[in-house]
Amino acid sequence: PVAVCTKLGWLVYGTVTENNDTCKHFNFHICDCSANDDNLDELVRSFYALDSVGISIKDHLVAENDKRALDLLNKFTKRKDNGHFEVPLLWKYDSIQLPDTYDMALKRLICLESKLRQNIQLLNIFKETISKYSSKGYIRKLNKNEIVRADGKIWYLPIFAVFNKNKPGKSRVVWDAAAKSNGLSLNSFLLKGPDYLVSLPSILFKFRQKSVAICGDIEEMFHQVYIRSEDRDVQRFLRRECDEDKVPDVY
Repeated sequence: PVAVCTKLGWLVYGTVTENNDTCKHFNFHICDCSANDDNLDELVRSFYALDSVGISIKDHLVAENDKRALDLLNKFTKRKDNGHFEVPLLWKYDSIQLPDTYDMALKRLICLESKLRQNIQLLNIFKETISKYSSKGYIRKLNKNEIVRADGKIWYLPIFAVFNKNKPGKSRVVWDAAAKSNGLSLNSFLLKGPDYLVSLPSILFKFRQKSVAICGDIEEMFHQVYIRSEDRDVQRFLRRECDEDKVPDVY
């Protein structure tokens, strides 16, 4: 074995022979820094663990998750006649058992209604936004026969409004997929999928390559993508226009 004095302390590494025929490999690291510096110690341990193994288990699992996400997208993504795309939700498993989320969504609806009643202007803006989404086909009301689903693959998403101070009179409705019921959220059943976003430095570097740069914006981008029909019932939500005496409609 060889001892090397590095900026991180003494490092001893090499092979040890036992019984003249067995060869074992050892790495030892002794750090001269404060014993309380657990972060540095962990960094050194991680470095040599990665150097010895080549790839960590965590990286392997991430790759497997991305592979499954891509398989689902390749299998079920299609382009509709109107030019829009339809995609599946990226389920972690083929068979899932979802908890009952109706009561959780109803409680959140009651809280939202209480907030909106205190500000009539916000209430009207919220109603206009929901009405616009309905007219554009982003959401739709279910009839009594559609509400029942035999396989139980249903999730009710709480909704809330986001208002931008720089855009008075406009609101954005958010469906909360992180809301938990029985300790589980809809997001906990779904994969994130591979990250295809281009880094900001990479975009800035491209401004040096050509003379003209063009940028664009897709109006209400996420609403332009259809969800596969088999997955739409896990994106339900409740609405009753702040009428406490009314049973909420299901959208």
